[in-house]
Amino acid sequence: MKSKLVYIIDPYCIWCYGNELIINHVYETYHHRLDFKILPVGMWSENNRRNATPELARMLKYQARKVSDITGVVFGNNFFNLINDTSRIFDSEIPAMAITTIDKYWRHLSMAFCNLLLRAFYYEGKDLSDKSVYEQLARRLELSPEEFLYYQYSDEIKLLTKERFSEARSLTYEYPSLLLVDFIGGVHPISNGYTRYSEIQRRINCFL
Repeated sequence: MKSKLVYIIDPYCIWCYGNELIINHVYETYHHRLDFKILPVGMWSENNRRNATPELARMLKYQARKVSDITGVVFGNNFFNLINDTSRIFDSEIPAMAITTIDKYWRHLSMAFCNLLLRAFYYEGKDLSDKSVYEQLARRLELSPEEFLYYQYSDEIKLLTKERFSEARSLTYEYPSLLLVDFIGGVHPISNGYTRYSEIQRRINCFL
C-alpha cells in the first residue's frame, strides 16, 4: 500500500477557497511521491442545507474579508450578488457528488476540478446546485458533459458520496484538513484549517 495525502474539504467552506494556493503547492510538490485523494465532508447537506438569508450573507461577507486579508484570494462581485439572492439554497451534496465523480473516474483531474469548482462559486458567483455549472466545468477539463452528468447524478455516486461524508467526518471535524495515511494505514494529521506551506511541508517530510 502506497502512502497518500487525504484532503478534506467542503465547497461551502470559505477557508477551503482561501487555502487554494497552498494546497495546490502541496499537490505539485508531492503528487509524484504520494497518492492524493480529495474527500468532501458535506458541511451543508441533508438537514444542514442553508437557505440564503440576510444573516448568512452578512456572515459570509465578514468571513470573505477576513479570508482575503489573510490569504490574498479574491472574491468576485458575482459571489456577493449570489449570496444576497434569498431564493438560493446551498446544498453541499450536489457539488460533493461532482467531487466524488471526478475522484472515481478521473482522479488525475481532481485537484484541477476542485480549483474550478471553488472559483465557480467564490469568484464567478455560480449556483452550485445548477447542472449547467457542471457541464461548463466538464468542458473546461475536456470531458464529455453528458458522461459527467450521467455519473454525477447516478445512484452509485450518490451512495458513494454519503459514504465519503462518513469517512471524512470520522477523520476530522475541521476543514480544510490534510492528513497523511501511511503504507500500513496509520493516519497522521498534517494541517487543520489554514496553515502555511512551510509548516505543512515540514510535517509531511517527517514521514518520508
